[in-house]
Formats: sequence, C-alpha cells, structure tokens
Amino acid sequence: MRSFPKVAREGKYRGTGIGLAIVKKIAENHKAFVTATGEPGQGTEINIYLPVKNSGNSGKQHDVG
Repeated sequence: MRSFPKVAREGKYRGTGIGLAIVKKIAENHKAFVTATGEPGQGTEINIYLPVKNSGNSGKQHDVG
C-alpha cells in the first residue's frame, strides 16, 4: 500500500499520509472511490463516494440526514 505524499513543509503538520491511503483501500474494497483537490496554502478537500445499495426501494431516494 502506497501512502499519499506530504505536501506541507516538514514539521508544520504531523502525520505520515498512511491514513488517507487506508481510507482509499477501504473505499476500493467497497466499490467506492476517493478524490482529493486543493491549492497550496488553501487546504485540501477530500471526497469519499460510496455506492448506494438498492434494497428493493424501486429507485426511491432516501434522506440519510
């Protein structure tokens, strides 16, 4: 498993990048995917897209909130 590269200067943020790599692997095992976008100095947005399991709801949408 490959970790994500750190883009911050050394010492500014703790971490190895392995956490996001684990999330990516779990998502792939569930037929989901992860995207990450960002700009230097502006932060990063990480999205995790999970498939919806159809449980015989005839295509009706469900509010998960």
